[in-house]
Amino acid sequence: MKREEIKKLVELMEELGIDEFEYRTIFKRIRIKRSSRSDEIAQSPNPLLTPEVRTPQPLTEEERDSVPVSEEKEAIKGAFSIKSPLVGTFYRAPAPGAEPFVKEGDLVEAGQVVAIVEAMKVMNEIEADRRGRVLKILVEDGEPVEYGQDLILLSPL
Repeated sequence: MKREEIKKLVELMEELGIDEFEYRTIFKRIRIKRSSRSDEIAQSPNPLLTPEVRTPQPLTEEERDSVPVSEEKEAIKGAFSIKSPLVGTFYRAPAPGAEPFVKEGDLVEAGQVVAIVEAMKVMNEIEADRRGRVLKILVEDGEPVEYGQDLILLSPL
């Protein structure tokens, strides 16, 4: 999200009297929280003498799911993803009710069809560009996807 967009959101929050705003996608999480100056002073008698100390807390399951894929790939040495080559709707199986092309833990060969992205009523097969093991399927069946969006995370073999 660009700085101008964030600035407009803050202005809109002030205009509407909203104190907190959160926007989430699979890859991004933006949270804006306003507090009035009197709230800050009431919480801490002297902010200069009592610095805010935050102890790291373990991530909740929801927060772990919102970790960007790039960070997740870094955590798994050598992991790579299959990206969507176009905007459309992601499907894991060739037909409703059919077995999915791949499941987490499956071995995938280069050139193997791993999913379908439907765009303008055309079913486009998505193939693995190299060999690997499916670590995680990042998109739910029937969800819209963007160009270049990570679809499936693989570990190299």
